[in-house]
Amino acid sequence: MESSLAGSLVLRSALLGASIAASAALSLSQSAPDARAGGQSQPAATYTVLSPSAVRPLELVEVERIELGANKSGRPGIVTDVLMLSGRIFVLDGMAHSLLVYDSRGRLLKRAAEWGENDGSLQTPIRLVGVGDTVLVLDVTHHNAVSAFDGNGSYLGARLPDLHNAAANSVAFDGGRAYLATMRPADRPDEPVVSILNLRGRGFGFGCPRDPGYAKSERGRGVLAHFTASDVAVRDGHVYCVQAIAPGVTELDRSGNMLRRVAVAPPFYAAPTDIPDTRNQKVLMEYQSTWTAVDRLFMLPKGFVQFFTRFNLDTRQIVYTLFACDLNETLERCRAGASPGTALRVMPPDTVLAVVNERNGSTTLRVLRMGRP
Repeated sequence: MESSLAGSLVLRSALLGASIAASAALSLSQSAPDARAGGQSQPAATYTVLSPSAVRPLELVEVERIELGANKSGRPGIVTDVLMLSGRIFVLDGMAHSLLVYDSRGRLLKRAAEWGENDGSLQTPIRLVGVGDTVLVLDVTHHNAVSAFDGNGSYLGARLPDLHNAAANSVAFDGGRAYLATMRPADRPDEPVVSILNLRGRGFGFGCPRDPGYAKSERGRGVLAHFTASDVAVRDGHVYCVQAIAPGVTELDRSGNMLRRVAVAPPFYAAPTDIPDTRNQKVLMEYQSTWTAVDRLFMLPKGFVQFFTRFNLDTRQIVYTLFACDLNETLERCRAGASPGTALRVMPPDTVLAVVNERNGSTTLRVLRMGRP
């Protein structure tokens, strides 16, 4: 079930549902600092949908538009991630299984990595991570789960060398540790979302309880069990995770102990129902248009930004909406706004990168600025 439309959600998630009106109250689920996330007891999958009046508009102002590869040979196929670093634009092309490097004007400089089995090649690359002047590529199936490249796109070697065939959605690094948002094993639906690794890739802990909806769907042989996209981010020594079918953000300490769950959803959120497992693409598209999925999470100095998605049946495109909240001891000042094209990254403090497939066949990178609240 990890192919076709459902499989694309492992890479991008999917969906963004109809508008819901509900209470403006905020729900912050607090647990004891020493409660092990992923242990025997899991928090209830409860959340509060904010009312429209509790969420301000999020304005995204375009500050730059860059055509990626003005000549046809330099255009990417399907962009699954993008990163701006050291005056370069790094693009993961999911169709060609490759890492492309462009200059700041969008001219292709080199194909840094292409499909293959050797070191320095890629197979199923899904995420980019910038660490200093180094670009890391997370690959789902390659024997090097994380490959490193310098600011010019030259291969530096494998990171997390003892980790092979990661089967993960994202990775974050902090203080000598790596946090891997893993895909759910079919036979272990209750396994926590985040694996904690040392810098050789050897695991020594877990965190972030998996939403109980996965186990329920697995027992009932439902399709929802396959929507296992998740994301992990770090800030100030704390770890944060999200899951496709569960609105809200879970906060952990560096060892995976659960600190709290910010259990809120934006006004447009629609909860998923479940249907019998299927591979029928028409049924899957219709199903994916009925609920809202959480796609990505980015931490800002004073809060977080979540990407929510929904499949639009009329355009046959995924629609992206950003949900940004200030978060300190309490949740404050949430905003929401639609993104042009495919939203892929937030660069602190306020820059959003989105990719748009234009009508003339070109692919443009939109550099957007989040307006002040």
